[in-house]
Amino acid sequence: MEVARRFVMKNTMESTDLEEHFSSYLSIYIISGAIHVIKEWIASGMKESPKEIAQLINHFSNRGLSYLQE
Repeated sequence: MEVARRFVMKNTMESTDLEEHFSSYLSIYIISGAIHVIKEWIASGMKESPKEIAQLINHFSNRGLSYLQE
């Protein structure tokens, strides 16, 4: 999880003006959410393909709830 957190933090800080401590919180939030989406996907029988789940997580991470309005 630490590697993913650092990756998200680095990319967030490079693409926004977020301070490091805010970027850290954001990265933890994104990664924890992704982990729980994957756990739920597995627990519910993996009806979607891995690609679909990856795209869903990516959309949520990059667009937040605005993804639902498309």
